[in-house]
Amino acid sequence: MRKLQSEVTELQRLLNSKTTENAHLKRVVELGNSQEYNGGESFLETEATPHLLHKAVDRVNTTSGILTKFLMQALKNSGVNCSSVAKALVPSVVFERDGHTKFVYQALVCDVLFDQFENDSFHIEDNAPDTLDSETRMKDNFERYKQLNDLENPEELVYDDAADNDFRRFCNKKQIDLIAALSRTGAPGVENVGVLVFGKVFGPDGIRRQELATSVTEVKSASSFIKLALSVFLVHKLAFALRPTAEIFRPTRKMKFNRNYMESILMSTEESDDDEGDNSPIVFGVGFTIVPGFKVNRIVVHSKVYKVRRA
Repeated sequence: MRKLQSEVTELQRLLNSKTTENAHLKRVVELGNSQEYNGGESFLETEATPHLLHKAVDRVNTTSGILTKFLMQALKNSGVNCSSVAKALVPSVVFERDGHTKFVYQALVCDVLFDQFENDSFHIEDNAPDTLDSETRMKDNFERYKQLNDLENPEELVYDDAADNDFRRFCNKKQIDLIAALSRTGAPGVENVGVLVFGKVFGPDGIRRQELATSVTEVKSASSFIKLALSVFLVHKLAFALRPTAEIFRPTRKMKFNRNYMESILMSTEESDDDEGDNSPIVFGVGFTIVPGFKVNRIVVHSKVYKVRRA
């Protein structure tokens, strides 16, 4: 009997594996058959595809959530009431739970990292004349994506003694921008948010290697920031490696929630398709956008929003 049960369990595992694989292949076929899709000849990650872009955006959601936890913990340790500050930043939003105020900080982080995304160099390159044709630039962007995508320790590119590179310049710029944005939240009692969050780990030219023996929390905060920066940088490289270039969109506050372009950041069992149906008496709106979405012709990578009931 035990042997039979073991065989049944193994067969179920194989069936689940094949079901997942078939679902993935079905999605690939749908993308390939789309009349609006103008991608390459192969979906085996030999060139940029909307599928890769979707995976990269999901990665941003994960890494921004991790960094947000470190940021909020650092602020709380300094006596900041993060919930009150968050509510003051979006006074029109009624939160289902007080814990949902963390999404305000996650939205702030993503706003900073995605700022100037529409520029093909994120405004981190020198103002030298562009001599590359569009086809070459697309290929270069995808090659850079592949180089960075599998990095286990992206920090190696950001050390202050590392060779100058585009990703380090991006990290240094966004780290400064993030500290400035956090400082503008008006959190009482915080004089130097940068030191509070990262200590002395970040210098003007990147991570100070000699500071890695300092506070474990500060090093982890810096590492989580770099991982988020990398995930956004990868989305940017993919967006500009696609034909046509992926178009970023950010649903605005109070806009009607549209599940064709948006996903709720909440993974609550309280939400169902029936709540969002056309015949539902409940009308939902966008409280604020957390992770932006993207369009490549008619293919949509959904944005992540905090969904609220509209009056």
